[in-house]
Parts: sequence; C-alpha cells; structure tokens
Amino acid sequence: MTVRITNFLQLTSNATVQMTIEVAALPTATIAGPLLLTVDRSQTVDIQSIGTAPDCGRDQSKTDALVFSWHVFPQTSAIQYLSDPRLIQLKPNVLAVGEQYTVTATVASKKDPSLYNTAEVVVQVVQQALVAVINQGENIRTVSAEEDLIVTGTNSDDPDTAMGNNQHLMFAWHCTTLTLSNNNQRNNQQITVQSKWLVPGTTHRIVLNVTDSNHEARAPAGNVVVVVVVVVVVVVVVVVCLLVYLPSCLLPFLPRFLLSGLPWSTERCLTSYCFF
Repeated sequence: MTVRITNFLQLTSNATVQMTIEVAALPTATIAGPLLLTVDRSQTVDIQSIGTAPDCGRDQSKTDALVFSWHVFPQTSAIQYLSDPRLIQLKPNVLAVGEQYTVTATVASKKDPSLYNTAEVVVQVVQQALVAVINQGENIRTVSAEEDLIVTGTNSDDPDTAMGNNQHLMFAWHCTTLTLSNNNQRNNQQITVQSKWLVPGTTHRIVLNVTDSNHEARAPAGNVVVVVVVVVVVVVVVVVCLLVYLPSCLLPFLPRFLLSGLPWSTERCLTSYCFF
C-alpha cells in the first residue's frame, strides 16, 4: 500500500508498506439434540458436541484441527470423559433432583486456541414417581381364613434416594371390605387383618398409597393394589391306628363316610362314639 503526501508548494512524498492479510475463521460449535434435556437422576445422559474448522487443509480431517473441552455448572462429579473428546456422559444417581445444569462445549483451533466457539445445553433433573410395592410385588394372594393376614409395604421405594432409605415415605392403606389394624400411624409400613374378618370364599382389594412427607405436592404418588382371596384350608387326616384298635367305633359309620364325606368331626368320633 502506498501513501502520497502533497503540500501547498506541490512538493510530494511517497511511502509504501507491504501487508499480508490472513483470514482465520472461527470454528463452529453445536451440541447434538435439543437445547433442554429433562432427565431423572437414574438416567445416564450422553452429550455430543459437533465442531468444524472451515479453514483447515483439504486433505486433513476437520476434527483433527480442533480441540474440544467441557464445563458443567454447577460443578458436579457426574461428568464422565470418554475416549472421544467430542462426547461426555453424566453418570446416573449423582445429579441433584430439582437442579439445572448448564453444560458448555468449547471448540477451539488447535493452531490458535484464541480462536474458539462455544455451545450450551441445559440439563434439568426432575423427580421420579414413587414406587409402591405390597409384600414381594404380587398382585393376587390366596390366604387361609384361619390365620391373620399380614401385608407390608417395606419394599416400596423412592428412586431419588439411596436404596432402602424410605423413612421419609408415608404409607396409607385402604380396603372397603376389611377392617385394617395399625393403620393410624404416620409411617405405617405394615398392617394386619385379623382372621375373624376373613370369611371363606370372599375376595378383597387392598390398596397401598405411598407419598413423600418431604414434598407435599409431589405427584404422582405411588400406589399398588393386591387382591386377596380367602379360602378354607381342608386337611384330611387318616388315622390308621383307629382302624386297628377301634374297629367297633369306625365300622358302623364307614358307609356314611364313603357316601357323604365326613359328617362328623374327628373330635366327636374320638370322644362320643369311641370312648363313651
């Protein structure tokens, strides 16, 4: 470039300078997928950045000319770096429920790190639904009318807390056809139905509703239903010794027994008919 200066006396002077202009375009940076990820803390979150270097050599891979780096705010130990620098993972069961994390990917030129671009994605961690479980998770249970029915919800779980930590859960049991004992406590994980309420041949629907005492508005609450079928357990006892030692007692009634089943109790046979 040449500059000429002329004064009022028409005297001139020239100055020349040579400049070399290099064009260094910034690399591009984007993150694959939506800009807002809604996840729960049990999930593994995969995040991929995409970068291009428009001024790299024609025979050179564009990603070879770039440097990828990551930053997460608020700071967390959930970040897991992979062998491919374009990818990271957020490990499960580490992120805080209700928190929003901003993940920033920086794509810089390997030749000149001052040339860079960034892209962001927001990861929002939401609460998971409570899991209500009755006993071992069965939906139908057959019980004897001669024994108390015990049902428990100790296997219910809050997936957002450590396994087995359910002390903050509240248990509410419901049944319109049975009287449930011990159902007036705040953290009542187990209830008992006395055998006197179990009528043979009846079916009952017991519902367990689990809520979180730390979050009154938490929804949905976990609930589960178990259907209880009450039966009579029949035990047939063949007393061989009676046939050997007391034939006079049993033989007169043997035809009735064969024709119509057992019309009298074993106790009555042993006392009234056999010994008196």
